[in-house]
Amino acid sequence: MSTDPGRTSERRTRPPGSGNGGAAKRRREPQLTADRHQLLWTILENLSEGVVACDASGTLSFFNRATREFHGIGEASIPSDRWSEHYSLYRADGTPMSADEVPLLRALHGESVHDAVMVIAPRDKEARTVICTGGPLYDGKGELLGAVVAMRDITEQIASARQKADLARERELNAAKDQLLATVAHELRNPLTSILGWTQLLQRHVEDEEARTALAAIAASAGMQAQLIADLSDVTRISSGKLVLTRKPEILHEAVEVAIQGVRLPAELKQITLVVPSSYERVPIEGDAVRLQQVFWNLLTNAIKFTQPGGTVTVEMRVQPDTVCVEVRDTGRGISAEFLPRVFDRYAQEGSGKREHPGLGLGLSIARTIVELHGGSITARSGGEGQGASFSVTLPRAAAIAA
Repeated sequence: MSTDPGRTSERRTRPPGSGNGGAAKRRREPQLTADRHQLLWTILENLSEGVVACDASGTLSFFNRATREFHGIGEASIPSDRWSEHYSLYRADGTPMSADEVPLLRALHGESVHDAVMVIAPRDKEARTVICTGGPLYDGKGELLGAVVAMRDITEQIASARQKADLARERELNAAKDQLLATVAHELRNPLTSILGWTQLLQRHVEDEEARTALAAIAASAGMQAQLIADLSDVTRISSGKLVLTRKPEILHEAVEVAIQGVRLPAELKQITLVVPSSYERVPIEGDAVRLQQVFWNLLTNAIKFTQPGGTVTVEMRVQPDTVCVEVRDTGRGISAEFLPRVFDRYAQEGSGKREHPGLGLGLSIARTIVELHGGSITARSGGEGQGASFSVTLPRAAAIAA
């Protein structure tokens, strides 16, 4: 082995890349570059955000998977004059977007784009709302190469924000309705009480049959108005948390029977068959008898209201070890699948336009509150329009009541 210091120095100071080692490194550089490209492409392909680039002519030359899904396109380049064949672009308010507003074209004109909102509507796919950020691309000499824009899908965020805003508006509207109805109920109660009182007095003294028929019609109408006013008052109490139950040991079927007796005449007049238990098991509960009568009267009244002449309304009571369930079932018009989840909402009424069955949409909401204050639950079922409906009230049983 040589010990010549000159030769040793020559070997140690040889510049990087010279000799066989440098040739090997040069051979590795293209492979490393290809690996980087593959890594970058893999990252871009798996981003949930879209990335799109165009060349200086505006031809879409690069788009990752998310962009292809947003735009409903394949992998082939698309000249700027053929964009509209694949998708349409709109502003956030749904109006068509002009060319000078398109984020990628703004970037191509040298503008830095930040948080621009755009709606992409592919020809055969659902429209998506995206928020865009991007800018122009230049080479090392400052020559324009094209532009790139990143897009983040905010469709669900916007839908959620709109839903929250709609709910807030609905709550505000309902609060305003509550206040208005409370005022109306207060103003109507006194004159209506006077009308009912004088009508009942006249009915006791008038013998003319036509006059008695007229007074009966007045009394019936006034009674309906009185019930509406009672519902308005209950809504006010519920909204303010002041609906109080007078709870004491009761026998449930007695409240059910009182409600049934209250709707027998309307059912007969409409030629609706009432199918009720021939006998009841003596089931004790801890509850407010008057309020429970209100619940069952409401369910029966609704069943009769929405059942065509000749139909049937059935009442059943099922007793379990810890609970008792009262079901009111009808053969009426039914409840649509879309409306069923909202059937107990305050002011909720199915349908629009002509009001076949006028009302305020309060009865079922009040019934649910009363049942829940008793520690029970109320549910609704229907096979759809024309399939009838069923409402079930489930209440906890109490200790036995002495006869």
